[in-house]
Amino acid sequence: MAQFVDSIEAAVDRVLDTVKGDVVLGIPLAIGKPNPFVNALYRRMKGNPARRLRIVTALSLEKPVGKSELEEHFLGPLVERVFEDYPDLLYVKDLRAGTLPAHIEVREFFMKTGDYLGNPAAQQNYISTNYTFVARDMAVQGMNVIAQAVGAKGEGEGMRLSLSSNPDVVFEVVEKLRAAGQPLLTVGVVNRKMPFMPNGAEVGPEFFDLVVTDPAGTHAVFCPPNNKVSAADYAIGLHASALVADGGTLQIGIGSLGDAIAQALIVRDRHGDEYRRILESISPDGIEGRELGRFDLGLYGCSEMFVNGFLKLIEAGIIRREVFGDVTLQRALIRAARRGVKITLLLQGRYEYFMQYHASRAAYGPMLAAGIEIIEYEASFLHAKVAVMDAPHGALATVGSSNLDPFSLLLAREANVFVRDDAFAAEMMGHLRYAIARQGRRVAPDAHARRSLVTRMANWLAYAGMRLMIMIAGKRY
Repeated sequence: MAQFVDSIEAAVDRVLDTVKGDVVLGIPLAIGKPNPFVNALYRRMKGNPARRLRIVTALSLEKPVGKSELEEHFLGPLVERVFEDYPDLLYVKDLRAGTLPAHIEVREFFMKTGDYLGNPAAQQNYISTNYTFVARDMAVQGMNVIAQAVGAKGEGEGMRLSLSSNPDVVFEVVEKLRAAGQPLLTVGVVNRKMPFMPNGAEVGPEFFDLVVTDPAGTHAVFCPPNNKVSAADYAIGLHASALVADGGTLQIGIGSLGDAIAQALIVRDRHGDEYRRILESISPDGIEGRELGRFDLGLYGCSEMFVNGFLKLIEAGIIRREVFGDVTLQRALIRAARRGVKITLLLQGRYEYFMQYHASRAAYGPMLAAGIEIIEYEASFLHAKVAVMDAPHGALATVGSSNLDPFSLLLAREANVFVRDDAFAAEMMGHLRYAIARQGRRVAPDAHARRSLVTRMANWLAYAGMRLMIMIAGKRY
């Protein structure tokens, strides 16, 4: 059960009392760092050479600093307006100045390009890894404390927390260390200015050993303005956009090149003739074989970073391709529909649970496109798990508790009875047809495609959260 602490200094006391000997602190990449807590711990350990401190992290952000008096006068008002009360990390200042104490080391797996040229300590302690193996490579550093800035809703027993930044890595690191039996103290520091990301990023206070509610933990999130997109980036973005197939999957990263690709995809979708003309002008070998059409099917967005370009593509209706929680089931239904099999799904239409409601709607698009009829039952909540189908040796019906998704099977033992009897199947079919005709609402493909941006984002986030929870559970479907 989490201990609530209303003072950052008191939280540091708890950490130093709980962890005997050296401290290996893991903190997330970029904005997920609880800077005030990290600074307090750093100051305390900096003054005690008897205990070593190792900080394992990535992309330690720092407000820009002018290199001359003129630059300082120019940057001052900009920094104050853009970064507000964001506190710089003290270990970054010492690392950059070459004054990091001998008993403290900083190990990072991602840095800004050229940021630590001529800095032996930073270069020698760099961890060479990629995002796939971050959790593994952080865990082997001997981490015994992990701290995260968290968004929060509510107070006291009703408080909910959000691992707003890098929840995937934090969940996996904690899981790996606890599975290995390694002692780990988890600290959540509430920052009321962190965005509250729902679904898979949301946890209760019990996820942490310590929850720090000190108002000093709240500060502006590091949020620099986007860089200008250069002509070269636009040219690269145009070429890259012509490799993206309609109905495909898109992953783009942070920075001007990702912004250029997103803009080029929007131009391709909305202004086809101009897009072709611009692309031809920078393609001396021609554009034969390139992808030039509109996004009739849409793209599926898959990224560990929700960048501004993704948001713009969602608003433009390009990132909209939906997927189903159980790929095998979705493909089987779609193949059957394309063979001419008449498939009607009677699904719950009333809102009951966020995940159930929105994640299921993330599956509608591909099935509607394949000709599957979807009816939403609106008379009451629908918890029936039944099906009737034609079969070679008589009609087949099934009744039971099993949902047609793998997540339910992770949470409970489910069972269904299959009955091969024409009379039984006919009676059940009559009940279903009555519910479809009198108590349901048909989902029109065009109306589903036109649903609002907010609804599409909720569907997408709920589906992503469901898949994340399945991944955390260690299952593969």
